[in-house]
Amino acid sequence: MNGTFDELCDLYERGAFSQIEKYDNGFDFLLLRAMSRPALLKEYGEYAGLEIPTDTKSSHLFKLIFEQSFPQDMVMRFINNKFSQEREERKSKENFLYTQLYKLEILDWGGLYQNALEQNIVNNYVKKIMDFDELNKKIDTEIHPSLVGYVNSSWYNHWSSILIEDMFKDHQIIIPAIGKVKGIDFFWNETPLDLKVTFLPVEYMQMIRRKNNKSELSSMKSFAKEHDIDFDNEATNKNIFNELFRKISESQAPEAIEFFTEFKKERLDIVEDVLKEPKKLAKWLYENQGEKRFDASNRFYLILIDSNNLEQSWKLKRNRDVLPTKITEFLNEKQKNQVIELDFEWRGTRYTTKCFVLFIMI
Repeated sequence: MNGTFDELCDLYERGAFSQIEKYDNGFDFLLLRAMSRPALLKEYGEYAGLEIPTDTKSSHLFKLIFEQSFPQDMVMRFINNKFSQEREERKSKENFLYTQLYKLEILDWGGLYQNALEQNIVNNYVKKIMDFDELNKKIDTEIHPSLVGYVNSSWYNHWSSILIEDMFKDHQIIIPAIGKVKGIDFFWNETPLDLKVTFLPVEYMQMIRRKNNKSELSSMKSFAKEHDIDFDNEATNKNIFNELFRKISESQAPEAIEFFTEFKKERLDIVEDVLKEPKKLAKWLYENQGEKRFDASNRFYLILIDSNNLEQSWKLKRNRDVLPTKITEFLNEKQKNQVIELDFEWRGTRYTTKCFVLFIMI
């Protein structure tokens, strides 16, 4: 059974990819949707020899092309050709970009600015500037110092994510999305996937820990008070945690070494539990999205873990020795049998989706 253009568009806007995929023409719709920028659609129309009236509005191009007969293999050839052109340009800059990413020493978001200011910074600094030194010159002269941590972290997150996304798209079994559209970064075995590169969420770790024990912060506070370790009790919980983490982990006192050894063991035990049950983590990630960025699209979660220091897991995003190998191995070996079917609830509404979870731990 085929879906109408309007039906499929409505499902797409609601993030109901599982319902789109039930239609015989669902994959065709998503393939075109993944390159639905007007310039790309016009170029595809010429490539495929389609009849497109010169007075066709850009907003009508997608529907016009979708409702004509077109072979999937032609669309995929066009997509792969366009991606190859874009990829060659990025490859020529990869070594430079990795060098720049390694200049960042501390990942500190410095507060979250979910407003027009954030969008301005992302569009004009994070996404346009590849040179780390140039970025920081702009920060010194154009951006208030209080935003330095946020801009640097956003910049690092953006460019490292592009490099990782290309690691997936370079694989022969992957069909890349070339239109920068919501909810689709690439297709794997005809499944549209939105790539999410993240780390083990602190809140999730604490939730598991609290089932059998008190929080990490409470444990460190108790230890500090018991052993007369001063700390700024007026600071935020995050800053208190960081201060005590450094003081206890760097101490050579036997009781501090013993405490921190047990602290790390408890963390690793929790990590091992998480690795055994990726579905629980995936469901939690779907159910704990932010209001502004919520969607129920199919996802590929890449979870990066530094087992020696979870707080430093962010550095793995620039590790070009480990990531490409692990990603390629997963795509080669796991195939579709690793898909996780999920039902989850968000703001009182039930959603159905599917995802993949790949843990990379060092």
